Amino acid sequence: MMMRRHDRVWLHPSAVFSSNCMPVDGFHWQQVQDWICRGRPLVVPRQAASATQIVLGLALPAHSDGKRLTIQVERKDISAVFPPMPLAKCLQILSGRDRDCLVWLDAAMHGAGVRIGIYGSMAWELVSGETYRNEASDLDVVCDVIEMNQVNMLLVALQKAAAGLSFPLDGEIRFPNGQAVAWRELLICRNTPGAKVLAKGDEEIELVAIETLMDGLREG
Repeated sequence: MMMRRHDRVWLHPSAVFSSNCMPVDGFHWQQVQDWICRGRPLVVPRQAASATQIVLGLALPAHSDGKRLTIQVERKDISAVFPPMPLAKCLQILSGRDRDCLVWLDAAMHGAGVRIGIYGSMAWELVSGETYRNEASDLDVVCDVIEMNQVNMLLVALQKAAAGLSFPLDGEIRFPNGQAVAWRELLICRNTPGAKVLAKGDEEIELVAIETLMDGLREG
């Protein structure tokens, strides 16, 4: 069962988990148990290459202090894995110009063969129906590309959408090898010879030359 950063993971209700960030049977421990029993997904963060268990993350809603938690589980306790929630899901809780901007972005990139998923506060809110966002919240997207021309089109489209939204549009462009770069950083450095960007992989973070990332793309 393959998993990548930002993927949504469902656990069996009887799943046994452990954690280094909370006491057993404490308040947050009970919150995690309740979350799992309600059939809600957790997300895949970066994993240590040597880890023997799967690490999963959970952000609690505002009324539960908004704390970010991590747990460890055995692979056998995972019941399902899906990619990040599609961008189109945002449309059910947005309206007006924000909704129009994202409708356009989703349609434009779908036509170019780019899948855009969401993560962060808006995704947690859609999963739970509880409050996560505030006035300072942004929308985090992860955009998967496989072709050179998709990167160019995506950077233009994200810039255009960001200019029309009432909240910041952040997130990453993810390359075929799993390394993801903040789209704003890639936009700034894209045409700078020899530039390196911070690439977040499924297991580690490293500085990578833009040319190296682009070499992994198909022509198109």
